[in-house]
Amino acid sequence: MTRWLAPLCAMGRRVWQWLLQWLIFPAPSRWRHRGSTSPPRRVFAQPKPKWVRNEVIRLKAFMPQAGCRMIAHHFNRRWAVKKDMTVSKTYVADTCRRHQYLLEF
Repeated sequence: MTRWLAPLCAMGRRVWQWLLQWLIFPAPSRWRHRGSTSPPRRVFAQPKPKWVRNEVIRLKAFMPQAGCRMIAHHFNRRWAVKKDMTVSKTYVADTCRRHQYLLEF
């Protein structure tokens, strides 16, 4: 009978310690912002310069059948070394979506 009682007591002790720690030091909320109901906007990178946007639009205008991957590939091949600037497929897709009226012929 004591064979299973010792592990059960140890498990109960661990649960009790966890519960006390959780009650005394609650986990911080990552999204709680006083006075705001929505979570704060996270900005991971600085916005690209305007010439990058114009170059992406220009490449898309010259290659209307090309997709976002091809546009990003050509932009990165041209400007990665010269100006240390690269773009992602998502940036190209978002830029083309935002400026679709400039791309129509």
